[in-house]
Amino acid sequence: MFARVRFKTSDAAEQCHILERVASLIDAGELRGTRTGTLAPMHAANPREAHRRLESGSTIGKLVLAGW
Repeated sequence: MFARVRFKTSDAAEQCHILERVASLIDAGELRGTRTGTLAPMHAANPREAHRRLESGSTIGKLVLAGW
């Protein structure tokens, strides 16, 4: 996603336009992320729970560990 900026291509400014468009789509509810769960606060049990959910094979989307 950030290849233009990283490699300093001649059209690097286009990245700004792409991110602005994505932000507007998210704000309008036309695009949404893949996060389906958040485990917080961070303590020993939550990484274990996240691992258990992922190993179950039934998790769709992304799990977020929050509260570092």
